[in-house]
Amino acid sequence: MLTNRNRPINTISFLVVFFLLSTATAARNESNRTHGANRRFQHAYYSYPHRSCQSFSRPYARSMCIELERIHRSSRQPLFSPPSPSPPEIDQSEQRAEPVPMGPAVELWKETEMAKTRTKYEKLREKIMLWEDKKTKKAKRNLHRTERGVEKTKLKALQRYTEDNERIEIIVASAREHAYERQMKEELKVKEKANLMRTSGRSPSTCL
Repeated sequence: MLTNRNRPINTISFLVVFFLLSTATAARNESNRTHGANRRFQHAYYSYPHRSCQSFSRPYARSMCIELERIHRSSRQPLFSPPSPSPPEIDQSEQRAEPVPMGPAVELWKETEMAKTRTKYEKLREKIMLWEDKKTKKAKRNLHRTERGVEKTKLKALQRYTEDNERIEIIVASAREHAYERQMKEELKVKEKANLMRTSGRSPSTCL
């Protein structure tokens, strides 16, 4: 028969055994779960699954329960280490394939863009020539109209014709130079883009 002196010791033993069994059960349940479980279940090692300390009738047992709970919660360390997660398997089929060389497609795109650029600036040069012819003929008509007038205005008409021709030549030279510079810039951009496509393996959108 147990005496009153042995009851606190038995109560403490019961608490310690119950605490160890509860923690071991929580650790075993956690080790059987998958790695994709919810995070709130991954901390089962840190829980303290026992009955409420207020349910103990004796003050000594209640105080021991509260002390054990305080020590356990302050340490925040599991009695059993959780199993280390296995490294994820790398699927070889998901590895990025090497880029396929797009040499022929890039060359075709380059030739197409160069042809478009040449055609564009050939039309621009034709417009410049038409404008030059139109202005030159107009200047000649002005000269002939002036020559039919008074003889003393002939010198002024010739001087005006010369000035008109000089102005026309300046405008035409500037327009041709500007058109040539724009053509060179666009052709350079096409070449740079073709080299970039060739190195990166990206197919030009116009060839699809």
